[in-house]
Formats: sequence, C-alpha cells, structure tokens
Amino acid sequence: RPEGLPGLSSAPSFPAQLAASQPGPKVLSAEQGSYFVRLGDLGPSFRQRAFEHAVSHLQHSQFQARDTLAQLQDCFRLIEKAQQAPEGQPCLDQGSGASAEDAAVQEERDAGVLSRVCGLLRQLHTAYSGLASSLQGLPAELQQPVGRARHSLCELYGIVASAGSVEELPAERLVQSREGVHQAWQGLEQLLEGLQHNPPLSWLVGPFALPPGGQ
Repeated sequence: RPEGLPGLSSAPSFPAQLAASQPGPKVLSAEQGSYFVRLGDLGPSFRQRAFEHAVSHLQHSQFQARDTLAQLQDCFRLIEKAQQAPEGQPCLDQGSGASAEDAAVQEERDAGVLSRVCGLLRQLHTAYSGLASSLQGLPAELQQPVGRARHSLCELYGIVASAGSVEELPAERLVQSREGVHQAWQGLEQLLEGLQHNPPLSWLVGPFALPPGGQ
C-alpha cells in the first residue's frame, strides 16, 4: 500500500473504535484477522470515516489499473508497428540497416514484448480482483462491470499467450479484444465514480483489523 494511503496503518485507533461500536455480526475476511461491515449498519459518527477508508482501497486498485493500462498501450503500439512493417523488414525499433543475422535478436524482442504484455495483463487482473473485493455487498447489477472487465481481460490474455510471435497474433481479433477491454474499463470507471458520490448502504466496507481478542 502506498505511503500515506488512508487505512489501518495511518489510523490504528479507528478500526478498534469501530469494532467496539458495532455489537452486531461482522463479515470476517478470509484471513479472519479483519472484517467488513455494511455501510448502512454504521452510525453517523463512523459512516463517513468508514466510507473514506473504503474509497481509499478502491482508488488504490483503480490507480494500479490505470497505470498498467497505460503500459499496455505502449506495448501494443510496438506490436502494431511490427504488424504494419513490410514483410521481411525488421521491426520493433531494430533499424533499417538490420540484416538476416538479426533474426534471432528480433525473435527475442518479439518474445520479450509478448511476455511483457502477459505480465501486465496479470497485473491488471490483480488490480481488478482488488476492485472486486472492494465491491462486496453491492447489488448484482453494480458488480457486473467488474465481472465484464475481468472477462474481457481473460479473453485478451488468451489471444496473446497463445501466440508464439508477434506475427502470429491475429490482428483483427486483437483489435476487437483490446477494444472490449477498453470499453469494459470505461464502464468500470463510471461505476467507481458513481460509488464515490452515491454509495449504497448495502456496501460491505473494510477491511478493518479486529482488536486483540476481538470477535
């Protein structure tokens, strides 16, 4: 978590105060050392702070996703340049003076770009998983955008991972899949923006650390 991000470490007393104020049942996390609570179950004195805590988690994953998407765009620009190069002409910034001896280097660069894209797609999936975790308790229709985003990502990953080289990438399918990822991300961003201005009371916010001996 970036330094200064509002959360458990920056406000250690808040989770304990919150836990003590809520005698009702809490939703324990998988680690069983923290819990989530419905926003609507909180009194006015805690609701705003719990909401800000939840938003900080959302924004952390959101910023991670934005940064990863920007890096993916750079990689796909290189791939597009390679695909548009005349047949037999070296690409991926090898220069016009490259010869047949550079074929091995070119293959290595191709593999490097594809590996980089797959790695970034995995990073993006991790960010989406963080968003999904932060959206617990929302109505099903509000959780659909993150589901669509993850599905589009898996489809794009399958296309890239199955290619042995840049030349083997199906250009048309790649463009369509990238557009699907872009549109799904736009829908997800709209959802996140709406949540920050009009949060549903059913939202499970957290995680908050249980105090020592807490139930």
